[in-house]
Amino acid sequence: MNGANLFNDMDFNQILVSTFLYNQEEKTMNFSEDCIKMYRINHLEPEVWYSIENPKILDILSNVENYQELLILLDSFDSKSNIFEKTDFIVKIEDESYILEGYKEGKILHLLLRVIESSRSVNFVNAYGLINSKIGIAWSKKIEGEYRIFHSTSSRAIYGKGVSKQDSRKVYSNEYEDTVNEIIRLHPEYIEYFEKNKLQTESLLKGDIDYLVTDSPWLNTSGELIWVEDRMSIVTKSSDGTADMVVSV
Repeated sequence: MNGANLFNDMDFNQILVSTFLYNQEEKTMNFSEDCIKMYRINHLEPEVWYSIENPKILDILSNVENYQELLILLDSFDSKSNIFEKTDFIVKIEDESYILEGYKEGKILHLLLRVIESSRSVNFVNAYGLINSKIGIAWSKKIEGEYRIFHSTSSRAIYGKGVSKQDSRKVYSNEYEDTVNEIIRLHPEYIEYFEKNKLQTESLLKGDIDYLVTDSPWLNTSGELIWVEDRMSIVTKSSDGTADMVVSV
């Protein structure tokens, strides 16, 4: 079964993460286009502020199993930086569960919801098989104009150094640069791999190419040098032709 047929055979809206805004003072919400597509709330307009007392919003919240706890969290949420931080809160909507990340900018919360595996047992078996096959799966998504990478259990086990946290992080984050600098310090001759791979990855994100295979040195959780082959492919594109979601194996 190829990728195109797989999408046709599954009820998959091609969105695994979406964002929305919450104004703590005015008690209003603003949903991105991806958020509206992800939850199929087509009766709302993207990038428009709605009061949480609006009947349309109340109808949406009624589908959130723990919406009262969610509103309490949103009203009390605070952050020390403008970097998405993972919360311990799980949003439950019908048969799906979502991890909530966010940061506060003034009175506005920037919030991110991403899908998690609904069955812990299935997730364990999948991760166990991938890790023992030396395969890791990660995916990237354009959020607020920048690409963020989401590592799975398997990819965290493979890459090890700098990706041990569950939180999403910016592509080419400080953690990434720290690991690259550590490798180059020990092996200066490897700098050409990182320079070449970065140029090729940027070409993929621009939408110039749809598929890419790279080889790169990295460090595992013990700090030992390993070699990783990364196969990246675009899942969806934005209207301007740039990559929107990318999967990496």
